[in-house]
Amino acid sequence: MFHASLKCETFYVEGLLRTTNEVVVHTVQAYINAYNHTRILATLNHHSPVMYRKKMVK
Repeated sequence: MFHASLKCETFYVEGLLRTTNEVVVHTVQAYINAYNHTRILATLNHHSPVMYRKKMVK
């Protein structure tokens, strides 16, 4: 599911079908950061995965 979301939300939308390895690495790193830090989920009490984990540890 992660890989399908990555492709649909980045490479296909931005038209990055033929690009350099450097652009691919940067795009994937930025997507992973957003996926873990800014994506808000209702199943996690409207927190990002990282914030939810931090709150559960306390």
